[in-house]
Amino acid sequence: MYRTLDEADVIMVSTVIWGLTDVLVPGLRAGDSPQAGLQQAAGDLILERLVFEDLRGLYLGEMSEQDFCHRMLDRAGWPIDIEHLRRAIRRKLAQTVPGTADVLQSLSGQYRNVLLADHAREWIDDIRAVHGELMEAFDRTFFSFDLKHTKAEPAALRMMLGLLGNEPAECLLIDADPATVSAAAEIGIEAIAFRDACQLAADLAEREI
Repeated sequence: MYRTLDEADVIMVSTVIWGLTDVLVPGLRAGDSPQAGLQQAAGDLILERLVFEDLRGLYLGEMSEQDFCHRMLDRAGWPIDIEHLRRAIRRKLAQTVPGTADVLQSLSGQYRNVLLADHAREWIDDIRAVHGELMEAFDRTFFSFDLKHTKAEPAALRMMLGLLGNEPAECLLIDADPATVSAAAEIGIEAIAFRDACQLAADLAEREI
């Protein structure tokens, strides 16, 4: 005899959790194509080094962008004005990952879109100013400097779930960071490892989302 599933037996995804870096806004790693001009090239080289710096203190709000940039330039030995580095960072933050914003907008009204991001507070302020429409597509936003944990730490994900009132099975996470994808799986959140917008759309369609 077949048992009819009660409504409580079926848990549907109601919340989609989005990463920001390399999903919606490019990370700080320099691009593959060489940039025109010595100043631009120098800026890209600095950003390349920044990727390998310990960003945890910056992301948790324990260090200002100004202090972080001074420390990084001192350690790297680059005789470059801090404002040059800040401009290089903001050029990257002003860009978007092609096609992902369209996927995000397509889910609005059907699912609760939530942003979970590791970023400096100052960078988020600039992203809000430049990408206002993109940021407004989110029903809730959570940042490492508020949670006091990076997004790859299960504690951050559990804290976010508690604030949302969601069970792990009600959520789907989209992120380009393998450590964050692994942390989500550890606490029972299904995750999509983001590569590009076409792959993301296909993975969502496979899940009937």
